[in-house]
Parts: sequence; structure tokens; C-alpha cells
Amino acid sequence: MRAAAALWLAGALLAGCAPAPVLTTGEFPALARLDTVLERGRSTRADVERLLGFPDGRGHVLIPLGGVEGRGWAGRDVWYYEDIEATGTDKARREGSVTVIPLRVRQQVLLVLFDGPRFDGYLWFSNAQRGVGHVR
Repeated sequence: MRAAAALWLAGALLAGCAPAPVLTTGEFPALARLDTVLERGRSTRADVERLLGFPDGRGHVLIPLGGVEGRGWAGRDVWYYEDIEATGTDKARREGSVTVIPLRVRQQVLLVLFDGPRFDGYLWFSNAQRGVGHVR
């Protein structure tokens, strides 16, 4: 499905009729609701799915316990949610035999952790906000 969406996007951009936003994977779950609806150690996988929907991916991760004391590692199941939105394009240019279309993209990733059957927390990443650096 993503391949079909990418082909559609390329065709729309080459035709010069890209809508704004160009392409999105859909609305991203409201992060504020995670802290008010889900409770660490009590909420279940069904609670998470009811709030966030079916995950885009699933996996497993080992996380360190106890900092410098090195109390070992703990396994956690992970559900992966993503939201990617192409927010616009810049002028296309030719580089040899290839047409390059610079694409501005906003991406958010949410990893939900489970300790057995229970919600154990989450990690959220986003490039939605841009930082500004100053060099002297």
C-alpha cells in the first residue's frame, strides 16, 4: 500500500498538481490522552488498542535496568505507530538523467512498551519542531 501511495505521490508531483498536504498516513494519536487514559502496570493491550488503534508494527526490545549498577536487562514487547506527512515540495531539478524533487516531510513515531500483558510506558519522537542553532 505504501508503494502505491509513493507512486501516486510521484505522479502527482511530476504532473505539478500536488495537493497540500501532499501525502499523510493519517491522524497521529493524541499524546496527551496517553497520560490521562492509560495507567502504567494496569492498562492492558486491549486498552492501548482501543485508544490508539491497531499498531503499524510490533516487535521486542531489551532495555537496561538500574543504570550504572548494571542490574541486567528486561525484555519488553513494543507496538510501533507512525505518522508521516509530506508537507510540500521544492522546485524539481535535473541531476544527470534523474529528476530530483526535494520533499519536506514531518514524521512522528510512537513506541508503546508492554511488560507482559500490561502497558509499561511509551517513547515518542518527532521532527515536527525545528531547532535553530547559532555559531559564534
